[in-house]
Amino acid sequence: METTPNDLRQQQFEIKFRGYNADDVEVFRDLAAAALEESRAESLKLSEENKHLKERLSHLLALEDTLKTAIIEAQKNAEVTVANAKREAVVIVQEAKLKRDEVIADLHNQMNKMVADINKIRFIRTNYLTKLKALIGVQMQTVEEALMEDTEEMRPPRDTRPADREAPEMEQQMREE
Repeated sequence: METTPNDLRQQQFEIKFRGYNADDVEVFRDLAAAALEESRAESLKLSEENKHLKERLSHLLALEDTLKTAIIEAQKNAEVTVANAKREAVVIVQEAKLKRDEVIADLHNQMNKMVADINKIRFIRTNYLTKLKALIGVQMQTVEEALMEDTEEMRPPRDTRPADREAPEMEQQMREE
């Protein structure tokens, strides 16, 4: 059974001979009732505060669970994002290498074409110079022949007497006859 402050105040005691001082008992009862009232008020206050703190704790625990879940989800998302970024980086690097190889192959093709063009031009040049040399050689021969003819024309004519030429021939014919 729970004792209330009013129970203390209304409690009656038998009066006996040589008992307690009635005034002292009354004062003590009032003090005990006041202490019990104060204790009950404090208990009620603490009970309300405990209830409020339990609600707050429950809310904080739920918030903690939500935060844990969010952190775990964020970590998973971060891991997925990092993995995706790594895969994408690998793909980008592979594409860059392929592009580089294509550019290098194209440059090699262009270089090979230029080398072939240079060789073709050298062949054409050599062929042209050979033909030019032959043509110049023929022209030089013609010039030399013309110069020789001019030189021969400038020489004094040979003594070509018809009689003298006929004389030896006639002498020979005579001998033969």
